[in-house]
Amino acid sequence: MQLYPEMIAMKQEKNPFLSLNSAVYQILFDHLLCYVVRPGEKLYESKIASQLDISRTPVAAAFDKLERNGFILREKGHSAQVASFDPEDYYNIAYTRASLERTGTTQACYKMTPARLQRLRKYNRDLILAWKRKDYYRLIQSESQFHRAIIQYSENRYTLEAYDMILPKMMLYWGMMVYPSMINNSCYPTEHNALLGAFEQKNIEIVKSTIKYHTKRPY
Repeated sequence: MQLYPEMIAMKQEKNPFLSLNSAVYQILFDHLLCYVVRPGEKLYESKIASQLDISRTPVAAAFDKLERNGFILREKGHSAQVASFDPEDYYNIAYTRASLERTGTTQACYKMTPARLQRLRKYNRDLILAWKRKDYYRLIQSESQFHRAIIQYSENRYTLEAYDMILPKMMLYWGMMVYPSMINNSCYPTEHNALLGAFEQKNIEIVKSTIKYHTKRPY
């Protein structure tokens, strides 16, 4: 894994309020998401700090958060190992995701507005473009934005908090288990289009059946 100081500047340019600790975390998470670093591979605080031209403190903070989220295993000597795939954890995440999205999506349908629908269409256009280009990283990002926005539109903060808790790990598992096949699935974009159409018509039954099918496939 090769890192550069410019990566921090790019993150903070997109979000001027982003702290150094958060920028470092996002950089490392992006590399995990794209499998630039793979399960079992070693990460060293000092090496990462040197490549990013920063102190070891923000790297240690990023390691702490990655460990809390189950992405790495801390070791002695300020190093860590990328966590291995855990099938039981994957299925727990998949079932939890399905439950939250089926509930949140139904609630969001009742509260959908033209402005919210427009935002979802924008995310879906980004997703389809990434799918056509086979842009693995952007596809995962767009998919997570699309579905998180729907959960947000449910206006149920407890559902959103639970969803945000599992989202980083869910994105990692999406990349590992789902997206390699989704890239080559010609039916994939039609599911989001069906969901958007149901939102526009405020057709609860179609929303329920579409999201049930959409969240069933990963397991």
